[in-house]
Amino acid sequence: MARARGTAQQQATRHASVLWDEAEAKSGEGEAAFTRNAYGEAGQAFELASVAYRRFEEAARAAELEERRAAEQALAQATQSQHAAQESDAPRYARELWEAAAAKLADSDAALSGQRHDRATALLEEASVLYRRALEAARQARQRERRRAEEAAEGQPKVGGPRRP
Repeated sequence: MARARGTAQQQATRHASVLWDEAEAKSGEGEAAFTRNAYGEAGQAFELASVAYRRFEEAARAAELEERRAAEQALAQATQSQHAAQESDAPRYARELWEAAAAKLADSDAALSGQRHDRATALLEEASVLYRRALEAARQARQRERRRAEEAAEGQPKVGGPRRP
């Protein structure tokens, strides 16, 4: 019982703390009534505490499910951003941004493994932003390369054309 209560209390700090506080208050009222030998009052308070704990558990499960869904969506977005950046050759043209994004993605894996979905979501959102920045930096770098190549080609004699002195 103490272990279950401890686990539930840890969840309470993250989810539905108002419901947890309500359940704890009712439980405290039940204990106080029991100490006074007011067994009928204690029974009612414990029953209300039990209902409040169940409401807390339901709210905590719903909040955790929502956090998990948000993390899954953030992971999908980060993966999509990563693929787009990869296709634009971001690891070559925007190495620092690419590596920073990859580090955030790796950190998010650890957060997901630890069931810290809210932390994972934040890291994944940061990774997505970094991958998009890397994508844009790679596009700009490729455009610069093309311009330089075109400018260099303009200064070269055309194949089959007259040579410049």
